[in-house]
Amino acid sequence: MKLKKIIASLSIMTMLFAFVGCSNAMDLSINLKKGDKYNLHELIEQKGNINVQGQNIDLNQVMDMNFAMEVKDVDKDKNVTMDYKYDSIKVSAESDGAKNEYDSKKPDSANPMSALYGSVIGKGFTVKISNKGQVLEVKGTDELLNSIVDKISASAEEKNQIKNSLAQSFGDEAIKSMINQSMNYYPKNQVKNNDTWESKYDIKTMMPMSISNKLKFLGEKDGLLNVDVQSTVDVDTKNKPINFMSIKTNMKLNGNCKGTVNINKETGLVAKADLTENMNGTMEMLSTNASAQNMKMPMKMTAKIIYETTKK
Repeated sequence: MKLKKIIASLSIMTMLFAFVGCSNAMDLSINLKKGDKYNLHELIEQKGNINVQGQNIDLNQVMDMNFAMEVKDVDKDKNVTMDYKYDSIKVSAESDGAKNEYDSKKPDSANPMSALYGSVIGKGFTVKISNKGQVLEVKGTDELLNSIVDKISASAEEKNQIKNSLAQSFGDEAIKSMINQSMNYYPKNQVKNNDTWESKYDIKTMMPMSISNKLKFLGEKDGLLNVDVQSTVDVDTKNKPINFMSIKTNMKLNGNCKGTVNINKETGLVAKADLTENMNGTMEMLSTNASAQNMKMPMKMTAKIIYETTKK
């Protein structure tokens, strides 16, 4: 039973990371002003299944987050420095018959998830982004991690281990992943209806990912520039196993992501992205006993991903 819980927990984390990472010529680029304020709403609904020694375990997770965004600076090259603050977090995770929920709008000190998620509300980080949506710099994640760890009752060594683990969710690379997924849709040049372009990037979080986007400009409607997204996603630890709860694991997953992105013509921000992602592959838990075999488990996952940006 303990092994199944560990596997289920690792699988849910895998789902989260795998999905956090689709006329006249138009210039699709970010065009913001210092002092502008926005709300970024991110909703990810995930479902998955993993086969453990012939037994199927269903996995379900919903993550609903809101970020308060404020433009702090726009330099001469049109690079934008923006503050992000966690405004609200709502999480529901279910696996192997057990369900855990957290809602920052309904504080509950008895909820073990409060120590993790509750401590980040009102805190955040600063990101510098090019006018084509490329993340140039991330600041403030170390302070964010310290604010979480300081709330946990543990030894200095344990806190350091916890901090290293949390960096997979709240560290520089995790933040870059989130921003890339919500902004990396812009072509280098002006585009016309039915023009296509590509973008590729790697994510170096707990599970290394490679994303390749093929994008097509569908045209303008009601002040929105509409883009079709067709992506491939590959997750591969390449025999450099991740360490989760002292369990070493190799991951190999691949899949696709399809949907549409609607970009605000005036600001260049993604007004709405509606994407569906499907992944499948294997998770291999490495045995700590030289005489025992590793445990390889098939996985399937799907997610519905929505990003919405609105001006305050």
